[in-house]
Amino acid sequence: MVTKENLESYFHMWNGKHKRLTRQFEADLPQFGSQKEAAAFFTELFGNELELTDIYDVDGQDLWNYRLVIDRHTWEAGQKELNEKGYTSGADFMMATQEIQIFDDGSLHIVY
Repeated sequence: MVTKENLESYFHMWNGKHKRLTRQFEADLPQFGSQKEAAAFFTELFGNELELTDIYDVDGQDLWNYRLVIDRHTWEAGQKELNEKGYTSGADFMMATQEIQIFDDGSLHIVY
């Protein structure tokens, strides 16, 4: 079971420098009965680092797309560069976040 106390154990370093949630994290999550239930769990776990980015219709069901900001400093620096230059260089900006997708029925997918 994923808790605040064991959360760090569910991260690994990808390519030696990018912190990412593992597939084991997704496997150890509880079963959620709704998007609201899942979102409440993730909000409790991640706080302000979890941001709703969009809601899509997928086969008649809403898909709630969240961004988990794993490296806030890199994310904000990339946003600033993007706003100033119209582009950002390198993969660090993109790897500073990870997507969590939640359907209305509570099923979910972590984007790896």
